[in-house]
Parts: sequence; structure tokens; C-alpha cells
Amino acid sequence: MNEALYTARLVRFGTFEVDLRARELRKSGTKLRLNGQPFEVLTILLKRPGEVVTREELQKHLWPDTFVDVEHNLNTAINKIREALGDSAESPRFVETLPRRGYRFIGSLEYSGDRDTPASEEEQAISFQPKVSIRQRYWATGIMIVAAPILVVAFFRLMTPLPPRVLSATQLTNDNRPKQSVVTDGPRVYFVETINERAVLYQVSASGGEISPVATPFENAWLHDVSPTRSELLVDSFNWEGGVASNSQAPLWIVPTPTGPPRRVRDTHGVRSASWSRDGEQLVYTRGGDIHLAKWDGSQSHKLMTVPGQASFVQFSPDGTRLRFATHSEGFFPFTLREVGIEGKGLHPLLPAGFHQGPGECCGKWSADGRYYFFTAYRNGRSDIWALREKNGIFRKSSADPMPITTGPLSYYSPAPALKGNRLFVIGEQQRSELQRLDSKSGQFVPFLNGMSAGEIDFSRDGQWVTYVSYPDNVLWRSRIDGRDKLQLTYPPMAPAMPRWSPDGKRIAFVDVVPGRPQKIFLASAETGTVEKFLPNEQSWEDDPGWSPDGKVLLFAHYPPGVASGRADDFSVEQCELHSGKISMVGGSEGMFAPRWSPDGRYISTLSTDKRKLMLLEVGTGKWSELAAGKSLQYPNWTRDSNYIYFEDWGNNGPKIDRVGVAGGTKEPVVALQDIPRVLMGSQQPWNGITPDDSPLIMRDVGSRELYSLELQLP
Repeated sequence: MNEALYTARLVRFGTFEVDLRARELRKSGTKLRLNGQPFEVLTILLKRPGEVVTREELQKHLWPDTFVDVEHNLNTAINKIREALGDSAESPRFVETLPRRGYRFIGSLEYSGDRDTPASEEEQAISFQPKVSIRQRYWATGIMIVAAPILVVAFFRLMTPLPPRVLSATQLTNDNRPKQSVVTDGPRVYFVETINERAVLYQVSASGGEISPVATPFENAWLHDVSPTRSELLVDSFNWEGGVASNSQAPLWIVPTPTGPPRRVRDTHGVRSASWSRDGEQLVYTRGGDIHLAKWDGSQSHKLMTVPGQASFVQFSPDGTRLRFATHSEGFFPFTLREVGIEGKGLHPLLPAGFHQGPGECCGKWSADGRYYFFTAYRNGRSDIWALREKNGIFRKSSADPMPITTGPLSYYSPAPALKGNRLFVIGEQQRSELQRLDSKSGQFVPFLNGMSAGEIDFSRDGQWVTYVSYPDNVLWRSRIDGRDKLQLTYPPMAPAMPRWSPDGKRIAFVDVVPGRPQKIFLASAETGTVEKFLPNEQSWEDDPGWSPDGKVLLFAHYPPGVASGRADDFSVEQCELHSGKISMVGGSEGMFAPRWSPDGRYISTLSTDKRKLMLLEVGTGKWSELAAGKSLQYPNWTRDSNYIYFEDWGNNGPKIDRVGVAGGTKEPVVALQDIPRVLMGSQQPWNGITPDDSPLIMRDVGSRELYSLELQLP
């Protein structure tokens, strides 16, 4: 039960405000129509934020002794609440449905009260104290005298403070660009923004305002730490254009602030994460599964230990005796937080085994006073900030059980504690996309299929059906092109990508990219939704499924485990004859991926693993040729007449869509994509496709990603 609710008159969340005394719901000061049972249900959920309130509990409270259609009434009440709040069951910001269990309020709450005004009947009932006789008071006094010493001892030995919570949130930025990697030197907050597929360093005042770039000579920069003297940033330059088999060898750099030439940190090529100790004397960095210690400038480096998988987000403890970091194996997730002594002894998971869920936890940092350790936990398609209480004290006990700091409505990640006070800088994100196509007359992108929040769309051969991956819940659907006969094909934790219709319209091939396990191809029945694994016994990674025009062969890319950091020759294109199950490599496809069969069956196109070449195989002759080249090519798409291939190129002036003619090999621009915000799907790349009439498609990012300052109550 939320005790704060009983001393408050007003409860606020997002732009909404609930006046418990007036029994009103208001949005930005405007009263909304919500009363009766829907208001009662909302009040009950607000009393227990973050907790599951079962349908049975709601029934007992609202209809204890009456014979009504509880299911209908309760569903109606929840629907009216969501309608008033602009919420949805599919992507809830405030009221979450737990099937067959109940409901949960997931938004962040703020309370305020006015104790000079008369108490409401509800408050009077709560604070009512029954009259007692003199004899009863004597007995009570005697019991208290006896019990007082016991209570005092129990208080000092067992008292556990209330969990930390957010008191207020202040938005610091307002440009809606993707952000990552937050650090602070006190008066300023530094972070990385993605602009036209480039990672750029920025800064903003800790109180908010206009952002400004931090000058570096790097095309892409990643931010690791700020020095204890608050005058230098620890940065690495990296390359996104090396392709799927690349392994970045960029070194660490020390970038002075506010200005000055960067200095290279010696012997730090290929670093994944790094940070300085609080005394400024030591540097820790990770390379693959190796953890290295060195002096602050990278000199006198030595390997401390090797951990299974990859190590990242490494941090010194405030006293310099421990290291905490995240580990993961194949792919980008799942992360597991671990701790080890500075001598390389006592490696162990940081969090209780029961807490860990996929995709995992990462990116932790200690508060300035060392009392709390904040980290990001990823759950059910969203992320939140959690904390561990670190220090024992006369009124405080450390705890191995994490405590939630944020519970929505935004997703929060990349915590950076302020150097003074109880403030935490974080990135808050609301995920939402809009499917758009290029209008040939205006040259502008306009909503397509009602601008649904989805992508990776593919059309059946007759153009009457579509299959797509919804965003951000990452679920595979199929429906008629007008939205009728909609059928859900996958359920979490499956994470579908690259769906492809079979020529006869009966099956859909797609890739499951669940973090922590190899990518595999699955086949879904378009009629029943039944899903089965394509090659159950294969251990390698599979990607980019594509049907032959007659539907008898399935092409796919064949990867080494983990995809990244492999050799180019380990990548190839495979084909499977569906009637026999025979698998063979497409001749000459070593070092290639992203196969696409032309609709007329004459050609197979691929990309080289460095993403710089679009290759073409003439199926009848087995002859390969280079069709087009670029800086970093993505998502090739054949036109219906097999005459052109559309593809995205991250050129010198930003991303764009080009096309190349198969007959003459002439490359021509189609549309520039600079400054168009786009979301990242399971491939961690912005997707593009084409409609049946060959109009380019994109997923425009219409969500929000901003930097926030959270004022915390830290008991």
C-alpha cells in the first residue's frame, strides 16, 4: 500500500493530475471526464504503483455483494481509464495488463498535499482514532514501558529505510535525437548523439538549455569517462563502416575540455570500455574478454584477468578495491553484471540469480558518496534504472536486492550520478515509429498504411497481404493490406526480423534474433500462425532468408557464431532445396551476405562483408560481377520487374537511397535521408524497403529521446 497517497491531495504522473479530494482527473489543468467506477479503479491502482492488482481484488472492492457482469464492468472501466489517459494495452505508459492476473500502474508518481484545508471524508476515515477508556490507557502505557527497550533494539538492528524514489524530473535537452553514454563533470553533462548515422560528442548545462558539440577530429566518437580533475574526457574513435566482419582497432584518446588537442592513450587499440579510478592514478579497460589495468595514461599496462565472453561498461569502486562490469557472449545482449577484486580474485555475479532476466543488466555507476550503485535493467522491451544500497550504517543496511528507481512511463537508461546532491542524469526514451513511403510527386515521405508503428514489411506476390514487425514490441504480424484479417505470428521472447513471403503466399520465413542465442530462420504458416525452426540441427548463425521464384529453394546468409569479429571468408550464402533438405553453398559467395533473389529468378544479389560492394550472380552462368559500390551499403531491394536494385548508402554527406540498373550498371540517387530521424530494429540498423509500386519505405522515428535530470530521495 502506498502510504504517501494518504497524506497527499494531488497525485501527478506525466501531464496528468488526480485530485483525490475533488475526485477529478486533470490533464495540464483541464478536467477530464472520468468518474464512478473507472475513477475508483484508477485510485486503487495509484495506491499500489508497480504492484499487480488482481481482478479478484478489484471485484471485492467495487462489487463485493452484488451480482453483476464483473468482467464486462471491469474491462469497461479499464478502457475508459486508458481512453482518458491516451494509453493503450499494446504499448502501455501507465496501466499495464497482465493476462489472467490483473493490472499494474507503471508510471512514475509525484505527490503533494494541502494540510491547511479540511480533510476529505476518506482522509478522516483513515486518520480516525477510536475513543479509549482510562483503564485501557493505563494498560497501553504499561505495555509501552515494557516494550520500549525491545522496540529500540529492534529499530536499530532491523530498521531498513524506505527504497529510493524519484521526486521530480527535469528535461535538459529538446532535440529528439538518439543519445547514449552519459557522464558529468558537475556543471555540464556530456553525451553521444547519433546524427546521420554518425556518433558525435555533445554537452549541455546540468540545468538544461542549448546543446553544443565537443570538438574532436573523429568521425565517430564514443564517450567512456570524465577525469577526476573534471578537465578531460576519455573517448575512443571507432568505425561503423568496416562491415559485418570488422573488428575496430581504434585507440583511446584523452580529450581536454573545454578545448585542446586530444592525446592518444598508448597501447589501447580495440578497447570496448574504459574508466579512471577516482584518485586519477589508474585506468581500467576491456578488450574482448580481457580486463587490463594501467596507469592513468595507459602506461605500465598489464592484463588482470580474462572472463568468459565480452566484458564492457567497466567501473572502479569508489575506494578502488573492486571492479564492476557487464559480460555478454554472442551478439549485443544479454548482459550480466559482475564484480571482482582489484587483484583479479573473487569474480562473482553482482545480482541475485532470481533477479536476472533477459536481455539483462548493464551500465552501472556509483553515486558520488558511494552509498548507491545505479544500473540499467532491460525487461519486456523497455529499460529502467535500478539501485543497490551499498553501505551499512547505524540507520542503514546494505542490500543484495536491487530497488527500482524508475517505473515508466518512459524507458530510462545510461545513468550518471551528479557529483553533488541526490541527482541522477539519465536518458529517457518513448519508442514510436511511423511507416512512411516516398511520394514521387512531392519528393517527401508521407504516412503509409495509416502510418503504423512497424517496419521490415514484406508484401505477398499478389500485393494483397503484408507481413511486418511491430515497433517497439517487436512482434511479427500478417494481415490484408487494408488491415483486415490480422494475425499475430510470434510472441515474446521471440524477436523476429527480415520476414519474407513465400511465392505461393502460404508461408513466411523470418529470422529470430533473440539476444544470447544464435540467429536462426523460422517458417510461419500464414494461415494458422504455426511456427517451426527451418534447420533444427544447424549450429551456425542464419540470416536474410529469401525464396526462389518457384518456392522450391530458400537462400540464406551463413555466419560464424557471434557474427562480428569473424573473418570475411567465414561468411557465405547457402541454399536449401526444400523438398530434400539438401544444403549447399552458392558457388563463389565466400565473403558475402544479404542474398536477394530477383523476382524473375535470373539473378542473386549480395553485399560484400565490408558493405562496400553490391555483387550480382547470374544464376544461369554462375558468373559474378560487381554491380555497384559505396561507403557502407544497407538493405538491397529488388523492384518487381527485376530491372533495378534499391539500396541505402551511408555516403560522405549522410545516408541516402540509391538505385542501380541491372542492365547497364548505372547508379543514380533516389532520395537523401539526412536529418530524417529513424528507429533501429533488431539488426541495430535503420531499415528501408520498397512498396509493390517500387516507392521507398522508411520507419521515421516519431518517439522521443532526451536527457533528464532526476531528483531522488535516497534514504
